[in-house]
Amino acid sequence: MGFLEEDAGVRGRSQGLETRLLLDTALIPNTLYAGFNAIYEMDKFRPRGVRLFGSEGEELDFPLAACVARAPKVAAAPAPADPEAGGEEAGGGTEAAGGEESREPCTAFARRKSAERTSRAGFSGALAFQAFPNVFLGAEVRYLRAYEGLALQHFRGEAVFVGPTLYAKLSEHLAVSAAYSAQVSGHAVGVPGRLDLDDFSRHQAKLKIIYEF
Repeated sequence: MGFLEEDAGVRGRSQGLETRLLLDTALIPNTLYAGFNAIYEMDKFRPRGVRLFGSEGEELDFPLAACVARAPKVAAAPAPADPEAGGEEAGGGTEAAGGEESREPCTAFARRKSAERTSRAGFSGALAFQAFPNVFLGAEVRYLRAYEGLALQHFRGEAVFVGPTLYAKLSEHLAVSAAYSAQVSGHAVGVPGRLDLDDFSRHQAKLKIIYEF
């Protein structure tokens, strides 16, 4: 759970679930390791604030004066014709009361901003070797696909990330894990370019400090 949208930093309320299926094996015992991850993530984010609408249902960019219900006006009955005045009705030359008045825009009602629901799926593969005692260096490749909806409903884009990894066991209880990756290829639906920067970041970095007690 969080209170910021990760990519744009918009304030709101978010709920997310991140799952991994992790598989690894030692290709060369105590020297070379390989790993494979299957990835599924889903997020729901509702920005703070409300959407404003006018009396005709149109969305407003900024608040206006509140709409006030007005009682309908009833036109006065015309006076009987005066034969001596040439048969014209009294008040016939003036506009009847209760005619159509010009309506000024106003704020009729407000609704909470709609929630954004997204999901991602993909996989990654990595190799790591023991360069020094208790120090492992490696590389990782990740392929991710972005969708609208929590259950991968509508495809939005894809991206490939590549970068190095590091794991070091500093003591019996303390270890450090770090990884960096950059988007080297991607595509967003309906957006030209060789990267998908609408659904994914260009660079990603992660640092973990692990203390066992």
